[in-house]
Formats: sequence, structure tokens, C-alpha cells
Amino acid sequence: MGAMTKLQAVNRILVAAGEYPVSSLVVTGANDITIAETILDEATTMIQMAGTNSNKIRLTLYPDSSGKISIDDDTIFIDTIGGSMGRNIAAKGRNPTYLIDLDNEGTDVFDSSTALEVEITKNYEFEDLETADQYYAVDMAARRYQFLVIGDKNTDAILNEQALFSRIAARAKNIRALDANFMDNSKSYWATIGGRRWVGPW
Repeated sequence: MGAMTKLQAVNRILVAAGEYPVSSLVVTGANDITIAETILDEATTMIQMAGTNSNKIRLTLYPDSSGKISIDDDTIFIDTIGGSMGRNIAAKGRNPTYLIDLDNEGTDVFDSSTALEVEITKNYEFEDLETADQYYAVDMAARRYQFLVIGDKNTDAILNEQALFSRIAARAKNIRALDANFMDNSKSYWATIGGRRWVGPW
């Protein structure tokens, strides 16, 4: 979805640390490329944890014939909304990921009449992020990579400023997409990022 490929992202990270770009991510064994890619994957998840305009999905979930409610493995967070807002649930497991009912001793079996209105925060792959979120993830990863591998404080200060601008751009994109405004208190609130005032949610 985004304009940047993962190869371009890794090269941006390497160049930020004063290293040469590469022509492929296919490598053997652990090296700078695998480290950069691992840090990028972590940053990709981190920027999605709070939710963006494109990784939150609202659904109504129902139990299957055995009373279980399964959800996608790429779920970062799930929250009840609407008529189900008072329900206390959590996600557990992987392949499959399933819900447990914390109001009923953490059982994973729900009553057959259960209908849960939920908002799910998803964890998309780097290539599926919007461009502004891609730059935010890459610039976060570039700063961490440089600090861990090279550790130059002057370069870290430059990369920190770059990451800050990318964060602002990603937040501004989120605000525009959500049509948030200060007249609608149900959708927005004020926050200060990088010395500038923005309206959320974030």
C-alpha cells in the first residue's frame, strides 16, 4: 500500500548509519541486514500499537458451534465497543488467537447467543502500511539501529529530529483521514507534538 519497499526501508536505515546500501534482503546468517530488518519489524509493530486510521477495524463477533470466538493472529489489541462496551474480554493464544471472557472466570466458551461489538487493532506488515506510517517506522528504526551498531551521539541527534518530523507527518495523516476536529469532542482532543499543537485521536 505504501510507496516504500522493505528493501528501500532497510537501505534508508543502513545509509543513516553511514553504511552502504544493498541490492537484496536475501542473506545467509546474521549480519547488518538482518539486524536492520529485525529492528524495522519491531518499529512497524510499535507504531501500530496505539492504533492508526487504517489499522482499526470494527466488527461484530459471534461464537462458533463450540462456543469459541477466534480472531486473526495479527491482532494487537481488542476492545469492546457500543452495546458490548461493558464486557471484559481479552485475546489469548496464536494460530488460532481466541477470546476469553474475563467476566466469567476467563472461560474461552461463550454463550451461543453472544454477539460482541469490538474494535480490533491490527498489526500489518511494513509493505501494507500507508506511506507516512512507513517513514515513521523506518526513521524510528534508523535511529535505534545507528545507536546500537554505531553509537554516534551527533548522528543520533540528527536522526531523532528526522524521526520527530516523520512522527508528526504520520499523526497529521491520521488526523486528516479521521476528519477529527475540535468541535467534535467524541472524536478528538488536543495534544502537543514537537512544540506544535495537534488535534487527535492518535
